[in-house]
This record gives sequence, structure tokens and C-alpha cells, in this order.
Amino acid sequence: MRRARGKHRELGIDITVALAAFAFAVGLTLLPEDHSATREVDALGILLVAGSTLPLVARRRFPIGVLALVTGVSALMVGLGYPTGPPVGTALALFFVGSSGARVR
Repeated sequence: MRRARGKHRELGIDITVALAAFAFAVGLTLLPEDHSATREVDALGILLVAGSTLPLVARRRFPIGVLALVTGVSALMVGLGYPTGPPVGTALALFFVGSSGARVR
């Protein structure tokens, strides 16, 4: 029973981190500071922001996979010309890979 509570607590923390990263990334994306952007933020842009942050929920189980996914989506956003702030999801995923001790085989 105690182990189940710990898992639920960890999941709650992971969801909170992912949602906070999403909110922060949306805020940065909507700032009119990115002069290299060729597109306005639209529904696809917000969906891409979600794809670059919300996978952080799975960071404990798949740290390297989450890093690859959020980095790829962030690169896609830049490639499509959306305004971007700092790569919040990528930075957090990289931190979590480093702190998890995950190894690539």
C-alpha cells in the first residue's frame, strides 16, 4: 500500500512539472520577442508546444525517449517557423536524464 502511494505521489509531481512547463512554454511562445518566426501561433503551434512539454510526465520511466521526443518536437516548431522561447521541455528533459543516471545501450 505504501508503495502505491509513492507511485501516485511521483505521478502527481510529474504531471505538475509537465503542466507547469507547458504553461511557461505557452507564455514564452506568445511573447512577441521572436523576430525569426515566420508564422503566428495557432492551434498547431499550441499542439506542438504541448508535444514539447507534456511528455515530461513519462520522464521517470523513459528519460532518454522523452528527451528525444521533446527535442524533436521543439526542432519541428523551429523548422515550421513558429515563435519559440527557450526550449523549456528539452532543458528539463536533459536535466532529468542527467539526474536519473540513465544509460544508452
